[in-house]
Amino acid sequence: MAEYTSTHTGIQLDATITKLLATSGSWDDTASDLTSKSGSWEDVTNDITSKTGSIEYTDSLLPDGGYCGTVINKAAGETIEFGDLCYIDTNGSASLANASSSLKLPALYLAVENIATDATGKFLRRGYAKTGSFSFTTGAFLYIESSSASGSISGSAPGATGANVQIIGIATDTDTIEFEPNMTLVELS
Repeated sequence: MAEYTSTHTGIQLDATITKLLATSGSWDDTASDLTSKSGSWEDVTNDITSKTGSIEYTDSLLPDGGYCGTVINKAAGETIEFGDLCYIDTNGSASLANASSSLKLPALYLAVENIATDATGKFLRRGYAKTGSFSFTTGAFLYIESSSASGSISGSAPGATGANVQIIGIATDTDTIEFEPNMTLVELS
């Protein structure tokens, strides 16, 4: 068993583990049980004997354009930019969400890189993202924009008749969000 503490891009790991594939950073591998690669944590041999410890996300350590949390790789159904909200379209690709169309909801993912149509890219499922292009009131709930700006995040709930309200997270700072999409949709009448 290897015991260690590591902090990397806002993520701190304190754990006792065995034969785990470590990713995204340099990790102290005193027991020679770990391999450092890029990607995400996974148990490659299904033999984690102890699950003590925790993974801590510290959003204040994120650089501009940084993110941490649960990330998936998915094909883009259209051109997508960092910070865009996406739903799963009928082809199974991530496409831009829009609160004015129930067919383009719920928003499940936040793009954490620019992605060309039909290319595979990284999407945040839950976690934190930071960019200077965000400008929100700290502590405010965040929603899907209901205007023609598909994929956009708003600090105000939609108000138009027929629009759908979905809370997608909260602003932890003016340029940082905690992305935790709520699956409850409310259509305004």
